[in-house]
Amino acid sequence: MDQSLFEQIISFAIDKERESVLFYEALASKVERPASRDALLSMANEERKHEKILKGLTPKNVRFAGPSG
Repeated sequence: MDQSLFEQIISFAIDKERESVLFYEALASKVERPASRDALLSMANEERKHEKILKGLTPKNVRFAGPSG
């Protein structure tokens, strides 16, 4: 895969993870039930973990499968 395309894809995915964090945090700020708030904040933290993983990806440490898998 072309380096530039790889970087574009990873950048797009990171942006989506960040959007998800903001979404879950916004919802958490609006709910009254502590358990619901905690669940939403937990989901935001999971998205942060995904972002960290994505930031660590490079074409060298990703195995690309062909059309047959």
